[in-house]
Amino acid sequence: MTFYEDLSPYAEESEDTFWEGEGTRMVTFTPRYTRVNVGWLAAGHPFAAGPPPLGFVEQLDRILHGQYVNAALGTHPCELCDADDDTPGAPRGSGEIRVPASPLEVFAAPFLIGHYVQAHSYLPPRPFIDAVLACRDTWRNGPPAPWLPDDAQRLDFEAGD
Repeated sequence: MTFYEDLSPYAEESEDTFWEGEGTRMVTFTPRYTRVNVGWLAAGHPFAAGPPPLGFVEQLDRILHGQYVNAALGTHPCELCDADDDTPGAPRGSGEIRVPASPLEVFAAPFLIGHYVQAHSYLPPRPFIDAVLACRDTWRNGPPAPWLPDDAQRLDFEAGD
């Protein structure tokens, strides 16, 4: 995985793709919001560590189980663990989450951020922690209406596709 400094601009000029409706539809669009990196850790790069505030791990877990953004084919292992690519049960990630910071800005984090917090004591920056604790919608059915442009493309899948 590529390392990005916390609170740096999201480098990709790509569209965002969300799974909607329990994984039966993909919604793809060019975001109108600004994306900010959090939790893109890699071996050899230092990161802040410490105990998370009360309720943070549980709320982050809710978000992680309610979103699947920019899912990639295949997975990548945690570079911070001693396991290698072939280790059974090694932590792996594929995709990202979005946590709203304001109506025009979201935090973009890798799906492995939950593992980093719990297994490696990664302490995300305070603005991300505050946004996670304030987030009441996990976006299970896609991004909220104000974020979704009229020209968003939707692709439906049937069970078994």
